[in-house]
Amino acid sequence: MRQTHFLFLLVLLILTSVVRAENLTLQQCFELALANNPSLEIARIDVLLAREDEKQAGKEKLPSLNFSGSYRRQSEVPEIEIPPIETPFGQSITVFPEGGMTLGSLDTYDFKITLSQPVFTGFRLHNRQKNALALAENKQFDYDRKKSELLYNVETAYRNLQKTVKILAITQAGEKQVELHLKDVQNFYEQGMARKDDVLKVDVKLKEAELAVLQAQNAVDLAGAYLENLTGQPVPENVTLQTVEIPQPESVNQNESLSRAYSQRLELKSLQFLKTALGFTEKIAQGEYWPSVAVYASYAYGKPGLNFVQDEWMNYWVAGIGLEWNLWNWGKTNSRAQQAKLKVRAIEENIAQIRQAIKLDVSQACLQVSEVIKRVELTGKIENQAEETYRIMENNYKNGVVSNSEFLDSQFDLTRARLQHVQAEIDYLISLANLKRADGSSFLPVE
Repeated sequence: MRQTHFLFLLVLLILTSVVRAENLTLQQCFELALANNPSLEIARIDVLLAREDEKQAGKEKLPSLNFSGSYRRQSEVPEIEIPPIETPFGQSITVFPEGGMTLGSLDTYDFKITLSQPVFTGFRLHNRQKNALALAENKQFDYDRKKSELLYNVETAYRNLQKTVKILAITQAGEKQVELHLKDVQNFYEQGMARKDDVLKVDVKLKEAELAVLQAQNAVDLAGAYLENLTGQPVPENVTLQTVEIPQPESVNQNESLSRAYSQRLELKSLQFLKTALGFTEKIAQGEYWPSVAVYASYAYGKPGLNFVQDEWMNYWVAGIGLEWNLWNWGKTNSRAQQAKLKVRAIEENIAQIRQAIKLDVSQACLQVSEVIKRVELTGKIENQAEETYRIMENNYKNGVVSNSEFLDSQFDLTRARLQHVQAEIDYLISLANLKRADGSSFLPVE
């Protein structure tokens, strides 16, 4: 029977494509995309930079130890010369050595180790550390969001490639079927059992089938090119994709998906940490109202050191406490604090806007899943009906009960029904991926 022959051709085409083919799974595509995507690598570097900034902010509260050394040559050295003091008894008293005394040396050397510790900074260092931590988390969630979007795009591209490959196999099988039918009609025509227009009709249908194959092949090439762009690796010409497994269709709860999205969408988490960081930025600005206090201690070795009179190498130490307080800067501190407040308000409005967009996104995704579930069920029934109609038409055509045109229509109806069912099944998988993207429950970060 032609039905059995059609199925045999379809299986043969699929098996032929497997010969000498390279396997390409969805997980492999995920790994390739994560390893080769430039924008994702840039986002990862941004995270590393933010983490380093966080480390630096934490260490600003710790004591610091510094070494410094200097040599200085000057053109002249101050001198003090006081003449002898004459007494009433006719004697003179010399206070300074004859010729005067120099204060310092033409050559000055100084080597110093200094230990300093901030004591109070108006809580700026503490808030600076909290700000850096929040910004690092913000960058981390931005990175995770880009990774999630990349993996979703990869799955969508992979599913589209699966769909176009299946469509190509079905259209090629349909083309072979029409070719065989054309040979039969030509034989009938030569035997005087068919008219010339019957041959022409089948020939036109063959040309339509060839065009469908060409379009399907172009679709495969485009889908492969898009997947290559995401993974950074060429898709092998004789590639075999993993078997399409269609899960049992289940209805979705829009309220549960929306609640999950509000708690798990990465862009919301990223904005929340950015809001937190800006709150600490405001506190850093307000910290400028307070004085800064630090203690320090230095141990030094130099010439002349602290004794300019002796002008010799000596060890010495210095310890102290410093205070710095900006008493008036024409309101710049208040302006910076107000600026940070405005940025926090802008982030709050942005969060509200994102929540509205998420609500619409989740609603559309849920409706899409529900629609595709019905398409899968409907196209499955249509395919079964088309197979039965084709079987009946084939028998009737052999018995001369139906015309050549009716038989051709049943062939194309069967091919179209199979195409619609395959498209609905793959679209169902894509809609599930889209729903997981929308509610934030999919594509957990993979290192």
